[in-house]
Amino acid sequence: MLFAQQGKRLDSSAKEGQPAGKASLSNPAVQGKPAADNSQTRPTPEKRPRPAPQDMEKDPEIDKLDPKLEKILIEWEAHSSKIKSLHGKHTRKEFIKTFAVEKVSEGEFFLETPDKGRIDMIAKPVAKGAVASRKDYTLEKGSSERWICTGEEILSFNEDDKTYCREVLPVSMRGKNIVHSPLPFLFGMKADEAKQRFNLKLVGFNKDNTAVQIQAIPRMDSDRQNYSEAAIMLDLKKFVPNAVRLLDPNGIETVYIFDGIKINDSGFWQELKTKFNDPYRPSLKGYKLQISNDVQPASNTEPAGSKAGNKGSQANPTSNPAGRGTTSKPDADDTQAERPKTTRTSSANPPAMKR
Repeated sequence: MLFAQQGKRLDSSAKEGQPAGKASLSNPAVQGKPAADNSQTRPTPEKRPRPAPQDMEKDPEIDKLDPKLEKILIEWEAHSSKIKSLHGKHTRKEFIKTFAVEKVSEGEFFLETPDKGRIDMIAKPVAKGAVASRKDYTLEKGSSERWICTGEEILSFNEDDKTYCREVLPVSMRGKNIVHSPLPFLFGMKADEAKQRFNLKLVGFNKDNTAVQIQAIPRMDSDRQNYSEAAIMLDLKKFVPNAVRLLDPNGIETVYIFDGIKINDSGFWQELKTKFNDPYRPSLKGYKLQISNDVQPASNTEPAGSKAGNKGSQANPTSNPAGRGTTSKPDADDTQAERPKTTRTSSANPPAMKR
């Protein structure tokens, strides 16, 4: 999408006198009626259950939304409920204002309901003479990462230093829709949940009214830790995002641009197997398991739910995926490594791919 590649920082308010009907993530003009007065509130909380108190601001007031946005959220939920699989390409642009640096990575994603997915992100080399999409910024190579969710555990790979983290999902989080993948808003969410989790605002439509820009300010601590503001350019035909822009608490701006998204494609599994053989059982050869303040060699262990006979030693679950420490030699075994056996839960919050 051209609007995301323009690279201008998101302004939450439209400029006065700007023509209606030209909304984008970098040019958020407002079309239609403005958001209703913030003093108005929704019906009683009994009809709209709130998230857990410890993860929510004390007694927050939920603003009454623009009727157009209410309708869009309901339609988004209806379309999302029919999704069985998603496959597409994505580009990630990270803008680090402090150093005036732009980093670019590209890759593919394969997500399937209720709780399986694979996201591959490959650093894009900087071609000779290439320039950043923002004035006075320097273009640099991004990072290469992988994120795999089996439904029972999450594996996060750092391809640059050949390490990986493992997080066992608690039983309560298994079988849930994969809305909390590192590509936010891609699967959508239920309308009531969206209104509970975010302060939402309809920013405007594009020229031909085929896409709408929605601003989302997180209410919950778990979301605010990842980003302080989000902007979603939603395709109104497929009801999946064309692009998402995130501002994190450290001031880093990340833009995800999605392309060629296939919904419920009949060739989904065949393409997965052609590319990866078994997409959810990657080879761990040469990777080091990162556990708290130590990095351990990867072991070839029996995957959860596999047939008896796949032998191997058990890898410990991570309690601090971000921890770094001493590094041991990579696994020298030439056999195909399977994902570690699920044994116990280390954390209720799965690690997220770097933005």
